[in-house]
Amino acid sequence: MTFARGFAALALAATAAAALTACNDDTVPGATVTVTAPTSASAAPASSAPGTGGPAHTTAAPAGGDCHPSATVIRDAAATLQPIKLGGQTVGWSQPAVGAKPDANDICATLSAAFVPIEGATGSSPTQTLLFHQGRYLGTTTSHWGSEMTIDKSRTTEDTIGIRYRTGGSCTACSDGTFYCAQFHWDGSKVVMIGTPPDYSTDPVTPGTTKC
Repeated sequence: MTFARGFAALALAATAAAALTACNDDTVPGATVTVTAPTSASAAPASSAPGTGGPAHTTAAPAGGDCHPSATVIRDAAATLQPIKLGGQTVGWSQPAVGAKPDANDICATLSAAFVPIEGATGSSPTQTLLFHQGRYLGTTTSHWGSEMTIDKSRTTEDTIGIRYRTGGSCTACSDGTFYCAQFHWDGSKVVMIGTPPDYSTDPVTPGTTKC
């Protein structure tokens, strides 16, 4: 399925944070961007507002052991996502099954992530990445949707989510193309993003900062 990628991306605000493991020597240094944690489940992305120099606000971390997630926590979070325009049509996001599990880490981990594609998705369809802190929905990783993403297990820990993004390639299932890596790390009060993912909403796709 082919989709128009003419959506303007919102800028991510830069902030200082300690760098995590780099992908390899063939990298472009990327800014460390703060991802805010909304005070409640919201359709707004978790990225900080451009030009503010920091997050708009953050939520306090729930006390350890207080995680009692509902079986619908991921489904409820996905229901807050706003439909997008693709090829002149309005397309909504798929609804995960009740009791759906995150794609990375347990839902009660310090940081976990779940991929939510659009309705009727194929392998290269738009996908949102939802972040959770000890069962609490924080928001999406960026202000724009992604595509062709996989969890980077070698760069994922209990408090950090690594994601591998592919751009280009001769087909969805082919192994060619260019791969970029980014990480999302809970620093004790908020999520910080290390490296910048590609922006698939532009045409052509805007590359990420760190090849892997």
